[in-house]
Formats: sequence, structure tokens, C-alpha cells
Amino acid sequence: MSTGIDGCWLVLPFQCETCWMINLEGKPPEPSQDLYVKAIRQANLDAMHGYSPLTVSAHVREMKSIIRNAKTVGRTPNFQPRGPMPTNDTCGMGPAVDELLKSRIARGRINEWPSHGAIRRVRALYTKNWQSSPEGITENFSFGHGTGQIMPTKSPTQSLWFNSYNSGHKTRLGGDSQANHAVSIKAMVKVLDLIEEDAAAAAEQSSLEESRQLIKVGAYLAVCTVGSLRGHEGFYTDLAGLRKHITYGQEGTIPANWDLKRILSSDECASLPHVVLTLLGKFKGEKGTDHHKIGLASTTMSGIKSRWWIEQLIEVNEAEGKVSGPAFSTPGSTPKLAMSWTYDLEFKRYLKLVQTQYEDERLIPPEAKVDELYGTFRTPRKTAETRAKQAGIGKQDVDAMNRWSKVDKAKGRQPKLTMNEHYTDCLLMMPITWRYSYAL
Repeated sequence: MSTGIDGCWLVLPFQCETCWMINLEGKPPEPSQDLYVKAIRQANLDAMHGYSPLTVSAHVREMKSIIRNAKTVGRTPNFQPRGPMPTNDTCGMGPAVDELLKSRIARGRINEWPSHGAIRRVRALYTKNWQSSPEGITENFSFGHGTGQIMPTKSPTQSLWFNSYNSGHKTRLGGDSQANHAVSIKAMVKVLDLIEEDAAAAAEQSSLEESRQLIKVGAYLAVCTVGSLRGHEGFYTDLAGLRKHITYGQEGTIPANWDLKRILSSDECASLPHVVLTLLGKFKGEKGTDHHKIGLASTTMSGIKSRWWIEQLIEVNEAEGKVSGPAFSTPGSTPKLAMSWTYDLEFKRYLKLVQTQYEDERLIPPEAKVDELYGTFRTPRKTAETRAKQAGIGKQDVDAMNRWSKVDKAKGRQPKLTMNEHYTDCLLMMPITWRYSYAL
């Protein structure tokens, strides 16, 4: 988060550090104010990262489309000029700088650095100061009453810019610890359907980079849900391993009259429609680094297309010239492991779309605060666990899928088992992993 996002000037009231110094102090910065200038720069960057990069690129693409269409008929688009900006602080840059300066000296309760929650009192103080000021007391009317009242205000700390900065700042520092909640499996399916639709639409408009990024996000959510993975474990997905095993289970069929109560043998599992998820790395309760293979149902009972998403993920990486390394990585000649916060922002964006577009079905309750309750770290796994229990999958099978039972029996100590005992052969485990994933 140390670089800007191309096109953010279209959705944010951006001003450079020198302009902000003139607005705040009435004069350009002096050499002794270097830290002050750096804080303004960081506030600008945090505000940019309050938006998803894909959202910004979609706005830019739409703007370019409008301009092209307008040129064909000689029309001048009604875009608002990007300046000159007001010569005072209407956005809340001053309070943002004070938050950032406090973050340099404050200490966190858990880590050495403070969380976002530890310094947000700065905003609360500035808001109360405004409300009790001569101008603020003229805004003492509201819509509604009690805790649900809405008060129109010109307070800089309640501006759209400050809200965007606040979101980006929280993403960078981390918020208060709060366990993610599950969503219904139907809500997760809708999220994946919307991502698939948007990826196809972006490809049709020749926005290949956006389309590929959406495919990666969708594939990540699919493998984390169907594989019952915690968010960071999804980034262990190994591209070479996926490519090597992609044909396994491609032509499989489900036995006639089979139901979830019947446990299949490992030999029968070999002929089931499945896809092999290959992870590479260290896992909780395991020693060393090695591959871990999970045989997943090609399509779940609720309609999550595991195989389709993994095949699309392989195609996207091939288009970017990659055949090995992390399956979820940045594009370019020197790819790096994808940043989890970008996937988390996209996940929450689509959860909010499901919340509003399917409000009548209450797939996600209208009163639910998506940013606080859900996230990629735990929501996909908890969604899978909840669905599996609803389908009658027992706790022993859930533990086996998550591979925590041996750690629990060791009472928190590192279980003394060999690598082969940890990474049980994919086929031998499929009576559990395929049944669990198919039930989702």
C-alpha cells in the first residue's frame, strides 16, 4: 500500500502534499516539516486504498467509454472539473495527519504497532469538537431519533474522503480482532455467479486485466470454501501442482442411487468427478514444507463449480505467461504473491451486492455490517463447516477435512508424526474430502 492507484483522481478529491500544506498552514512546506509532508502523502495513499483497485479501473473504463461515445456526436460530457479545490480543509486531512502521527508513537495491545481501533479516538474527538463549535451547533437537527438518527453535517471527519481514508488506514494497520461469520451457501454461490458475470463482461470489453483478476478472486473464494481453507491457506495453492493433476477425475461419474450417508471406498472415489487442489507450504500442526493434495468434488450440491474455477485459474495464469509458482499472484514479468487485502475488499464488495440485489431473499440480512462481520480469513471456511453440518456431516469428518484433530489430541503441542502421516495420500482421504466438498 505504498503506491497509488491509477485513476483514483476520478473518485477522490486528490491534492498533492504542497497544496495541502498551503491549505493547512497557509504556506509551502519547509525542510524541517518533512515528517509532516510524509504524513500527508500516507493519508493520500490510505484514501486511495479505501477503494478496490477493480472498482477504480471500472470507473476509469466507463469514463473512457463515455468520452469515446460523446466524440462521435460532438458532445461535451458533464464531468465535473477536478479543480481548483477549496483552500481550506473540507476533507479532514488535518485529523488524518494527527491519526498518522499518533500511530508512530502509540503501541498496540497485542502487537508492537497499534491497530486502527487504538487511534480512531482522534476522529471521535474532532467530530465532537465540530459538533460543539459555533458552526456545528447550527446543525442540531436530525432525521429520526435515538441511536438511528441521521444528522447532516459539514464536519470534515464525516466527509467521503475521510471515510475512504479511514477504510484504507484500517486495512493497512488492521482493525480490532473480531471473528468472521459464515454466510449461507446460497449467498456464496451468488457471489461467485456475480463475479463470473462481471469477469465475462470485462473480457467482452477487452478489459483483460480486470477479467483475469476477477477470475482469480472467484477461484480463490471457490477453493477456500470447497476446500474448507482459512484465507491465508488459499494463497498456498500451487500452480504447477494444479496443472499436473488437472485431468484427474475429469470424466468421473457419481454412482447411481448414492447418497451422503454411504461412505465410498478409495477405489470407488477414483472414478468420481473430482479435481485435485494442490497446496504448497507449511500448515498448522505440520513440520516442513511440502505438497498437500485435496480431492474435491468437481461441482458441489449447491452449485459451486470447483473444477471450472480451477481450470479458469490455470488458463488465466497461462495467459500471463505463468506455469509454476503461486496460483494467486500479481500479473507482470516479475509476479509476486497476491495481496490478501485486495481479495478481501473484492469479497466484501460482492457480499454487499448480494445483500442489496437479493434483499427479499435475505441471503445476507440487510442489517448486517458486511465490513465488520465477514472476511476472506474465516468466512469461506465457516460457511463450508456450517453447510456440512446441515448436510449431516459429522464432527469427526469436519475435523479430518480441517486436519486439526491430531493437533487437538496433542493438547496444543506439535504432534510427533512424519511428513507422510501428515500429508495423507489424496485418494485415500477422498472418502472424506469428496463427500464433505460435495455436500456443500
